[in-house]
Amino acid sequence: MAVPEVRAAIRDAMRASPLTEHKLSLQQFAASPAGAQLLRAAASATGMGLDGLRVTVAELPELDFYLPVRQHRLTWRATDDYIVAVNLNGRGVTGGYGRDGRLVALDLFQPVPPSHAILMLQTAETKSRRIHPQLSGRGATIQDADDGELSGSLVIRQSSGATETIDLADLVTSNSNQRNDLRPLEQCFEDCGGGGGGGGSPPPPPPTVYLTYIHTSGIVDNNNPFETNEFEFNSTATNGTTGFLRIEGIPSSTNEARHDAVIATVPSLGPNNPYDTSNKISIDVKETDGWPNPDDHFYFSYPPLQPPPSMDPNYCGAVPLGWEINDNGRSWNMKEDSCGGTQDLTLTFGW
Repeated sequence: MAVPEVRAAIRDAMRASPLTEHKLSLQQFAASPAGAQLLRAAASATGMGLDGLRVTVAELPELDFYLPVRQHRLTWRATDDYIVAVNLNGRGVTGGYGRDGRLVALDLFQPVPPSHAILMLQTAETKSRRIHPQLSGRGATIQDADDGELSGSLVIRQSSGATETIDLADLVTSNSNQRNDLRPLEQCFEDCGGGGGGGGSPPPPPPTVYLTYIHTSGIVDNNNPFETNEFEFNSTATNGTTGFLRIEGIPSSTNEARHDAVIATVPSLGPNNPYDTSNKISIDVKETDGWPNPDDHFYFSYPPLQPPPSMDPNYCGAVPLGWEINDNGRSWNMKEDSCGGTQDLTLTFGW
């Protein structure tokens, strides 16, 4: 890292990364021509043999290599004002290594990020391609101001049991200027599409529940308030329909207008139809970290709201859509890891 050409190669590789927060896999980067520069410089500086260093890196657990602070990705120009830190299993960092190789104290729980750019080696997490990425090409920094932050994926399960994972980046409407305008993608069984022969119109897709709004209030991932969060929404209907949505790049505190398909529903779950309690939907919400970190679950509870007659007044669990109440477009206030304490997360679903 003390060699300017090595820092420039790292910046350029991170800039070219299409993934969440411009992350690189340390092992994949080390095997690239740009990573070879880093290994040669490190071997020279430490006196280790290059082959031995390559073996050591290959035997490490899977690590992400990136700048977790957005401000640093926007401003760092591969200069020598950096700190290299390691965060394994989400425990958080208390120190890092500066340009002279000495350990320096590091406290990320501050109102503003450190003045030095933090280059993090962290237990690998699931990553997807960013929605609305910046234009490809060389640049002075890792990230441009208009670069997309959000990424994620949608899992579709067919009636055969086969599943398909699609990046949300592939669902962006190409002719839209709105950042979060995603094409409605129906999680549909095979017999929902196609019109058969004879030129008939295909049957309409089933109605779909969308995540339309997400508000976070101080949800901290990996003990780093500047790190973004990864939320998973697991959906199950009593008729057997399932859905899975993952969104990455949600800041610790933010308000996001969304339009992401979560689950294909039954016709009775709609604003103009009476509710059929046999077709309820539960949406389980969690924020995920790199293994073996425990997932942070978020729970909804009715008090002080009035629960419907069929519900336990002390209900605490997944978001229950269609439980004999007019929940179309309502906000669901969620609490992290228990039903006590303060509200951390607000979600709105529509269809």
